[in-house]
Amino acid sequence: MDFGLKELDWVFGVWIILVIIWNFGYPGATPTLDVLIALVLFFVSNFLKTIR
Repeated sequence: MDFGLKELDWVFGVWIILVIIWNFGYPGATPTLDVLIALVLFFVSNFLKTIR
């Protein structure tokens, strides 16, 4: 089943790996730091979409 996300599959894969690394690497992070990292990961995923 195609939901129109073929081009984003690899970006999502990279994003989820980075989220998992962050969550297991820094389990005691403050909520403020979590939001900051979420923004960084958002911009990284947008950058990855543009280089495709």
